[in-house]
Amino acid sequence: MATVDYVDFIVIGTTTYLADREVVERSGLGEVVMRSRCSFRELNDRTGRMTPPAQNGDTGFLPPGTPVYSVHGWPVACRVAAESDGRLQFYLAQQSGGDRSQPVECAVG
Repeated sequence: MATVDYVDFIVIGTTTYLADREVVERSGLGEVVMRSRCSFRELNDRTGRMTPPAQNGDTGFLPPGTPVYSVHGWPVACRVAAESDGRLQFYLAQQSGGDRSQPVECAVG
C-alpha cells in the first residue's frame, strides 16, 4: 500500500505546470488546450499503488475530462488555467532539471 501526497500539477506534452495561488477571472480564459486524462490522487486512492511517471494529460487532482485553458496574454508554454475546487487558477510552466521546481521565466513576468 502506497499513499502519495501530490502537488497540484498538470502535464501538457513534456512540460509540467504547477498551481499558482493567483486566481483567474473567467474573462481571462482562452481556448481549451487539453482535457485532463488522469488524476493521480484518484488513481492512488483507488489502487493504493504508486503511480507511473506523469505523461501528457496527467494531473495531480483534476478529474478526468477537466478542461485546461490557454490564458489571454500568456503563451501556453508559460501559463495555463483550470478550475480546481470551484475556482479558476493559473498553472505555471516549470523549468526542467534542478533540485527543486522553479517556474520558467516567461511564467512570472
